[in-house]
Amino acid sequence: MSKKYQKIPGKTGIRKCLTSGNYEANKTISGKRYTSTFRSIKDASRWRREFHPGINNNPYLEIAPASTGLNQLSLRGEIEKYRALHLESLEPSSREAKEQRLQIFFNEKLLELPLPSVNSAMIDSHLEHLKGVHSNSNKRTSFNLEIKEARCFFN
Repeated sequence: MSKKYQKIPGKTGIRKCLTSGNYEANKTISGKRYTSTFRSIKDASRWRREFHPGINNNPYLEIAPASTGLNQLSLRGEIEKYRALHLESLEPSSREAKEQRLQIFFNEKLLELPLPSVNSAMIDSHLEHLKGVHSNSNKRTSFNLEIKEARCFFN
């Protein structure tokens, strides 16, 4: 019996269909499995890295500008949902600490971005900017707690 799929070394969640030559990318989010097929391994890797079921992932559709009035997922709106759903259930002291960390990490410029445009490279550059702004502070040694809070939000 011959195999239909071949694993790709070093590419988790991606395999090659031997009959069609296409690449199948698999991703599991919250216990639900998502699969898509691509002609190139580059596209499959990109899909695995950027896919989220709540965001339109069609590269051929343009995101409408915010001024058109169409509902668009913004980082600000999603953080407000996070505050309402998660932070409201916490004790006041924990809620205040988490609110403060969110305010430090997510500045106004970052909050206005559409959610699909937020990626790891942008977060890295934003973190470098924050480190530069707070480099003269005697109290600030790292942004580990802010990164941890941001990770909770994005997961």
